[in-house]
Amino acid sequence: MGGRGNPGRSRGQARGSPRGSPRGSSPAPSGDRGRGGGFRGRGDFRGGPPRGDGGYRGRGRGGGGPPPPPLASLGAARQSAEEQVRITELEKSIVRFKELPHSDAHPLRPGFGSLGAKIFLRANFFQIRFKKGLVIHDYDVKITPSTAIGRLKGRIFELLEQKPEFQKFKPFIAHDRSQRMVCPRALPQPLSFDITYIEEEETNPRPNAKTYTIEITKTGELHTDEMTK
Repeated sequence: MGGRGNPGRSRGQARGSPRGSPRGSSPAPSGDRGRGGGFRGRGDFRGGPPRGDGGYRGRGRGGGGPPPPPLASLGAARQSAEEQVRITELEKSIVRFKELPHSDAHPLRPGFGSLGAKIFLRANFFQIRFKKGLVIHDYDVKITPSTAIGRLKGRIFELLEQKPEFQKFKPFIAHDRSQRMVCPRALPQPLSFDITYIEEEETNPRPNAKTYTIEITKTGELHTDEMTK
């Protein structure tokens, strides 16, 4: 209790009281005058807690200095500092890793050990050595009528390889069973074959069997000497 004339009231209590409470009541958390710990203390900002955008309402009372930076800026600065700490720790870890003791049984990476059981490993690559001056001729294969069915294309190529007139080319060609053929010897141009379609398990074509025309057209040359350089 107490009013303006209460002799027991200190100046700091009156100035530090929350807005709306009677003058002379219990002191605000700011304590003494000028500390700026409460919302109404001298040197702080009037108008209560900060807004949602990180600023403060009202003006400073008593010359308390500039307002604090927005909360978003503080968060970005803190995050940047944390990232820098992590980067520094990673760099230190790399240095410490290189200084670790190692042996043939436990080599550092990248490295190769000399202990353990030898095994054979098959991989889907192999070494190729080209004959000097070798030229690989590249050809486009066109099937008429056209089809996009991979199984059907593959069967047409199988029938092509079975044709007697194609046998002289067969030992030298390679193809993708679709539309490309390569050969280390130049094939005659133009070059085409008629294929009467027959299924693998059949011995004779059906009465309504389709006839496909395969045209083999040269598109370029691959000089292997350029590759081996």
